[in-house]
Order: sequence, then structure tokens, then C-alpha cells
Amino acid sequence: VASHWVSCGLGILSSLQGTPCTTEGEDHCITTWLSQTAIETTSRGQRWNAWEAYLTAVYNAATIVVHPQAIQPVNGGERIVNVLLLFCGGFVWTKVISRSIAITSSMGRHTMHHHQTMDDLNQMVKQVQLSRNLQRRLRGFFVNTGDSSLRNIWRDLVHRMSPALQREVAYESNSAWLRRVRYLAGVGRIFLMELSSTLREEQYGQNEVFGENFRLYMIVRGLCACGIRKVSIKQAGGVWGEEHLLLNVWWLLTPNTVNAVSFMEVMTLGREEFRQICDEHPENEQKLFRFYRWYVLTRGIIYTARQLKAEQEGDTQQREVEDDEHDAHRRKAQANLRKSMSHLDRSALSNSALSVGSSPTKASQAS
Repeated sequence: VASHWVSCGLGILSSLQGTPCTTEGEDHCITTWLSQTAIETTSRGQRWNAWEAYLTAVYNAATIVVHPQAIQPVNGGERIVNVLLLFCGGFVWTKVISRSIAITSSMGRHTMHHHQTMDDLNQMVKQVQLSRNLQRRLRGFFVNTGDSSLRNIWRDLVHRMSPALQREVAYESNSAWLRRVRYLAGVGRIFLMELSSTLREEQYGQNEVFGENFRLYMIVRGLCACGIRKVSIKQAGGVWGEEHLLLNVWWLLTPNTVNAVSFMEVMTLGREEFRQICDEHPENEQKLFRFYRWYVLTRGIIYTARQLKAEQEGDTQQREVEDDEHDAHRRKAQANLRKSMSHLDRSALSNSALSVGSSPTKASQAS
């Protein structure tokens, strides 16, 4: 477009001076910047017309915009106009280059942010003189969080949405994970929408031990090992900690401690948030109470079997584990369970059996 308008200006410049010479020795004509090209064209036996004049002007205009210049001014007026056109062409060309670079940079800004983060990490770990093993773990963690810049932008966009849109987006994004929990598979859409809005995203590096009591965990990415004596591997889509949202006595609960086999990304739901939403949606009381009784029954059987086994064996085969981070974290979590539940007695199990407000009679029967 710029070349077209510059070529029009060159054509007007040639026309204002008079009729340009198109053949050698022609009288009553003016020699302009266009004359040399016209004479060379006619000398080869080719016909000179308006189309040839326009193509010549466009060619010279392109050289003005992009550089180097091919046109040869023949008088002072043409030199002045060509100087002005050179400045305009340089400005246009600079604008085109800067805009192209800006578009290219914006398309890969998240990748650039990740590379800058890795450069900063490499510089800082050397400056604080961390061990090689810890440096390798840090690099592995940040390599797996390469999309952090994009995630931050998405969180900002969600935060700027209206409350209704935020709930809709949360439901579309997280309802599939919640439906993997057995007692949430058949609940209503509104109930799941509220739960989806309270989910929290967490990330853990390889070989990290994590897991809080009274929280539900859903694996989005990665692998983890659960248990000590009988280890089970959970992968993407796996769920644990379901009973921590329903049961109230510590001896029926198993600590949520797991060991990350690889980098892990999980979604978590807290007990308090779950109870609050259940109170606002009592229509799900019967369904949740059925699962509450099931967990009380199964966990009670497991607990009783362990107690009988310990009594029969005299508790002589208890394993001693030293310097085991997973076992230490598990024992600490179990101690926290006892401490958190120490204020509840047998009547509390009946009065607060379910966060959805189950009746004491039903809770007593389930117990």
C-alpha cells in the first residue's frame, strides 16, 4: 500500500513537470526521472504505455520504502521530493519491522517467560550454592511448570469475570474431576458448581511427601504412592481422602500422606468448604448419608481387624522405621488427626454425623 501511494506521488511529480521524453531525440518534452526507463524500453522495440509507467513507478517506490533507492533524480525539484519520500518510506519500513517483531514476540511471550525463569533459577542456585541434588530437583520442578505464565493470565481473566461466569467456568473445568468421587457422581449441577468454585490447585515435585488431613485430593497429572506396608500407585484421575470429608472420629480415618513418584498436579477440596456447601444444599443429604454409613462400616471393620491382630500378635511385629520421611509424615498426620478429633466424643458423632445436617437418630444407627 505504501509503495502504491509513493508511486502515485512519483507519477504526479513527473506529470507536473510536463510530458516526459519517451524516445531518443524527441522534441517538446521534459527529461524526468521516468525518461531514462522510457527511452530504454522504446529502444528495445517495446511499447511504452501507462501500465509500463505505473510498474516503473511502483518499482522505484518499493526501493524508496525498503532501500536502497534505485531512482535517479535529474533536477532539484525531483531531489527535494525524493528526499521527502525517502523519509516517509523509512518511517513506514521501520513501523512494519517494529510491528512484525512485536507480533512475533507476543506469540511466544509465555515461552520467553519460562526461559527467563529458568535463567534466573540457574543463576540463583549457583549464587546461594545449593547442592547438586537440590539444584536438579528445582530444575525438574520448574521445567514441569513451564505454563505458569499462561495459568496466571487465566486466573486473572477468571477473577475479572462476573460471579455467575466464574461458577460456570469452574464447573466446566473441574466437574469431571469431582464426578470421580463416588458420592459426588450423582449430585446436582448446582451443588457441583459450588464445589468446583472452592477447589484449590497444588503442585508437588518428584519424591515429595505431602497430604493434609480433612482434604479430598484428585490427581490431574503425575503418579503417587499411597501406603507403607501395602503400597498402591495412583495416576491421573485417581482420588483419595474421600472419607475425610464425611467421618468425624480419628480412628476410622487413614492419614492422607502420599509420596510423589513424579511431578504432580492435584486439585484439593477442604472439609470446611464441603460442609458449608452441603448446609446450603440439603437435598443431597440422603445420598451422602448412605455413603457415610458405608464408610463407617468398612472403616470400622478394618479398624477392628487391626486391633484384634495387634492383640493376638502381642504387637511384637510392629515395624521400626528410621529416617523415613514418608513414615514420619504419616505418623505426624495421624497425631494431628487425634489432636483435631480429641474434642469429639461418642455423642458428637451422632450430633455432627454429616455436614449436610443428618439427624442424630440416623447417625446413631450408622455408628
